[in-house]
Amino acid sequence: MRNIELIKIRKDLGYSQHDMAEKMGISFSSLRRYETGERNIPEELNQRIKEIREELEKKIHVHIDYLKITFFGTTVKTVIEKVLGAEYSWFIRKRQKIHNYDTGYILGNIVIRENEKESRQGVLVEMTGEGVREFEILLKERGLVLVEWFSKIMNEWIGWYYTNFHSTRLDIAIDEMYNCSGKNFQLRRLLEKRQDKEHKLIVTPLRKFHVQDGDKAGENTGLTLYFGSRGTDNLYIRLYEKRYKLALDQGKSVEYILQTVGIWNRYELELGKNYTGVVFSWLDQGRTLEQVALDLFLSKFEVYDKIEDKQTGGVELVYCKDFYDLFDDYSGIEIKSPKKEWCIENSMRHLQLQYGGILKLAEIYLGGKQNLHSWIDEVVENAEIDEEKEHQVRFERYLYEIQGIE
Repeated sequence: MRNIELIKIRKDLGYSQHDMAEKMGISFSSLRRYETGERNIPEELNQRIKEIREELEKKIHVHIDYLKITFFGTTVKTVIEKVLGAEYSWFIRKRQKIHNYDTGYILGNIVIRENEKESRQGVLVEMTGEGVREFEILLKERGLVLVEWFSKIMNEWIGWYYTNFHSTRLDIAIDEMYNCSGKNFQLRRLLEKRQDKEHKLIVTPLRKFHVQDGDKAGENTGLTLYFGSRGTDNLYIRLYEKRYKLALDQGKSVEYILQTVGIWNRYELELGKNYTGVVFSWLDQGRTLEQVALDLFLSKFEVYDKIEDKQTGGVELVYCKDFYDLFDDYSGIEIKSPKKEWCIENSMRHLQLQYGGILKLAEIYLGGKQNLHSWIDEVVENAEIDEEKEHQVRFERYLYEIQGIE
């Protein structure tokens, strides 16, 4: 791809250089060099640009947002090197008393836990959504994808690297993407249907229901609907207006979030151990993650509209077309990892936006760029950094390198 094509695509999408760089997972300075033609655009980024364009046409994105697996009859070193395929030396060891574990091993957003005094506790692998994204990059280096890894831990590796395993939690996020034509589903309609006492417009086996609808410190947090009991071994579902949460977390407007991140609602499944084993088996049998997620989700809900017969005065219940249209076509669904929530790039961008003007004033005060650079070098030389943050940044740098991204 030529630089002028990249510029045209960015402008067609309506993105600033900062927004496009964030979407591509590169720094602002790298994007600028690609657009000016100082550097050639690598094939990996050509593919990412294509994916960005295709994302705008998707209605639904599906990804794993949290994963917890415990391996028994093994060691931390074996799990890290053989099961995860990482280097033991990459992890930072810390004394952490959480639940029945006393030691943690941390790499980015991937955490390994053990009880050094009680090996029967097993070795716990815990990943946030960002940790899953990082792990997928490591798997790609080994020529694997996440579903294939699930198959290996169920079949090939059991008995060799560990005697048994189980997963006590697996979260799957179904993100409804923003449709600029205004055809997104309004969660408030589900609340109104749930509050209709006369007609059963929502049928679900999940008996417990809770709603959160209000402001937080004067900020609109959006509507959240909870179905089921959290922290059990079964299924817990949370439906919420993700755009409001992202806007609050990032200190941006909802409109900015819709134009850059593009998420409207999130339909989140929190699966306990009564479900995780079944899900792993389905994936091992060849079912895709989006098929599993949507089949589980839609099996727990029947959503109806009521149509009044003006002649008889009766009411007929029909399936809610707008709700089911959202999930009607698996081909319109994309499996993807969640966008990065924290990384050094975000911190650098914050530095640029918040303190760029101050650095410019410092340049004037110090008498030019050379004196400013000398002063910055001195500040950096004397700066103290958190060891864990340094480790994570070096890990992020490694992830970029194995993806071929500068």
